[in-house]
Amino acid sequence: MSTRKTIILASLLSAMALPAFANSGTTTLGNDGFQFHPMPSTVTRAQVQQELAEWRKNPVTADGYRDVGGEQGWEYVGHRFESRDGRFVHVDALPHNLPKPSTAMTSQERAAWNAMYNTGG
Repeated sequence: MSTRKTIILASLLSAMALPAFANSGTTTLGNDGFQFHPMPSTVTRAQVQQELAEWRKNPVTADGYRDVGGEQGWEYVGHRFESRDGRFVHVDALPHNLPKPSTAMTSQERAAWNAMYNTGG
């Protein structure tokens, strides 16, 4: 078998095998390698299409970046303010009513963290 045919065969086999891993996730086992496990989606097609429509209306991420494509990639949009009636007002499309993030862990999060990092706590 020629080198060309071998390369083509290897490419076709790998292309056929890739969809088998489409719904699989991996868990790192340290030095032992990886463990594959299924990760079925819980989101419906309608929900995905709705999220895409919302993204197309306002293509700015929650942290203020917009995908402009090309070499520039992501552009920081950030917060924009304008002076209206002597006051500064937000004029960007970023959400400003989100709750402040909390660094405190719940008991469930703490137990998961202890289990993941073997702290024995």
